[in-house]
Amino acid sequence: MATLFTAPTFTQRTWMSRIGYTAFLLAVGYLIVLPLVRLQSMAFAGNAQGYRSALDLTDAGEVLWMTAALALGSLVIALVFGTVLAFAASRLPPGYGLLRAIPVLPIVMPAVANVVGWAFLLSPGPGYLNALLRGLPWWNHLESGPVDIYSAPWIVIITGFGLTSFVYLFVSAGIQNISAEHLEAAQISGSSTLGVFFRVVLPLLRPALVYGGGVALLLGLGQFTAPLLLGLNSGVDVITTEMYRRVTESPIDYAAAAAMGSPLVLFGIAVVVVQKMLLGDQGRFVTHGGKAFVASRTRSPWAAVTILVYGFFALLLPLIGLLIVALSPYWSASILWGQLGMDNFSALFDSSHLVQAILTSLVASSVAVAICLPLGFVAATLLVRGRRHRVLRAIGDLVTSLPLGIPAVIFGVGFLLTYTQPPLVLYGTKRSSSSSMSRLWFRSPHGCR
Repeated sequence: MATLFTAPTFTQRTWMSRIGYTAFLLAVGYLIVLPLVRLQSMAFAGNAQGYRSALDLTDAGEVLWMTAALALGSLVIALVFGTVLAFAASRLPPGYGLLRAIPVLPIVMPAVANVVGWAFLLSPGPGYLNALLRGLPWWNHLESGPVDIYSAPWIVIITGFGLTSFVYLFVSAGIQNISAEHLEAAQISGSSTLGVFFRVVLPLLRPALVYGGGVALLLGLGQFTAPLLLGLNSGVDVITTEMYRRVTESPIDYAAAAAMGSPLVLFGIAVVVVQKMLLGDQGRFVTHGGKAFVASRTRSPWAAVTILVYGFFALLLPLIGLLIVALSPYWSASILWGQLGMDNFSALFDSSHLVQAILTSLVASSVAVAICLPLGFVAATLLVRGRRHRVLRAIGDLVTSLPLGIPAVIFGVGFLLTYTQPPLVLYGTKRSSSSSMSRLWFRSPHGCR
């Protein structure tokens, strides 16, 4: 006898989605929160020996100050450049739409390659750009410089360039959701382009600026590559480099490393809370009109110039530095045009370890994307559509935001200590291309200066 299929009721669907989201948060929380709990338990063990060891650091105040200065300085650079680039992208002339991808490309470039490329250009002695600048009348009396890439201001500038892409993504998406009617009404009322930008566009971009600024601030606090590669021998230390030193030098002190990372974890949670307080009801920032959501009908060739100039400095210059050194027999202030060749690439592919590192990077990246896409989709669905599950939504927002505010060093140590034992063993010995590049940089004669 045939049975009729009965669709689940509204209450049943609510409970089914609630159970599904709960299971999802438990799985993600197991992977994200458990390593942090394990590290904190180590930091508090032995009457909080980890915290006492961290506080015994003679220059702890200077490390905290440099961490805050790096985060805030790079945040200001990223907010200004990211907003200007997003506004320029909305005003590109017809046929220049491909330029909108340029501000995103620095995300694709590995941080190690970007930092090393700038070091090849602006090292005080052999840097190519410094050598060109010393040929000008203002600096022809100098034997090194005039720019010192290993100084704190330049570490902040390079970090800000790298974070600009994240702010650009948030702000450009926000600009696309501003109704053209509001902008046209302001222009008809007599406002100039700058007036429209400051009086109409910026107030409506508050959610994008808050989210983009929060992400950039958390990433700035957890910066590791630039401070390690450029600030190691110049006394520029931040929390992440001190944590790295504690887990790589003998004797290894995981408890002190965990204690030093605690302020970043707490600050990450605080940023999420502040974001919610600043935004409140996000419906206030949604504009609706009879026309399509178009940022502006006004086009300017200067918008294309702005994006191209940024792309030249943030992306093309470090690539040029890498390419010249890759084709040269050795690195010096003078480019040996007659000796450029492919010998370094031949040596690269003759090394089985480096080839394996490249393959490991490709495989690891592909697997990570395959894992993150479905997890990100479920998390986004909970945050956007889960209004009936306010508690689960708040927990999901916090859990998924935690990795942004936690440095990769502390996460790596937490994973190492937590998932090297059953039931989930994730420990391996494969080496990535980025780690191999870092090792080669420190072994080179100019790597630390």
